[in-house]
Amino acid sequence: MKTGEYMLKSIGDFFGYGCLHCGRIVPDVHDILCTSCKKQITDRRTNDSDVIISAINYRTEPAKTLITSMKSEYDPYIFDYAASLIEDKLRDIRLIHSLSDFYISYAPRDPKSHLKKRFDQSKEIADFLAIRLFGDHESRVLSMFSRSPFAKEQKKLGASERAGNVKKLFKVKRRVDIPEKLIIIDDVTTTGSTLLMLRELAFKAGVRECVLCTVAVNDVRAHYNTGINT
Repeated sequence: MKTGEYMLKSIGDFFGYGCLHCGRIVPDVHDILCTSCKKQITDRRTNDSDVIISAINYRTEPAKTLITSMKSEYDPYIFDYAASLIEDKLRDIRLIHSLSDFYISYAPRDPKSHLKKRFDQSKEIADFLAIRLFGDHESRVLSMFSRSPFAKEQKKLGASERAGNVKKLFKVKRRVDIPEKLIIIDDVTTTGSTLLMLRELAFKAGVRECVLCTVAVNDVRAHYNTGINT
């Protein structure tokens, strides 16, 4: 780290308003990233399509810092900030007012990681997004999907292997209320296979409209950002 960057980080850490990535002072305690870092993660976009709504591009250093922090430590400010990025994206594409009667579910974390960390970052993001969209998370967030502890982890597989592995990975839980309209949240999307499989399971269970959202995208093929899929 350069001397100037180190001084900025030290000042930010001392006052408690430091950017999560670079340490520069941010104007509000609720801001996790400074204006410069946030501009990096939201401006460097890839190609758009019509399946998955992505808030930021993972292939920037501030985004990697945000996602790594989100996965490794329980911090409500970080989860709420991630939810705010999705909310901003939904507002940008003028979809936010179409979601008033939707419920939210999420891609469950690997059971081993969940046991080790004691939290599920996608669930936390779903909770904060529900509060932002509906003012309530207890009645709007559904634990709808379960994840097998025996299947291989998606992050350790290549693109072609992920598509096959994901079919063994998830199922809809028994005795869960199935909503007609559903938003499904994941923290990071690479090929999109996880969210697409969860959408397929949701449709088979009786969901009629489904919106797929991810905080960050890590692959051009997975970056899509408009539309309600029926």
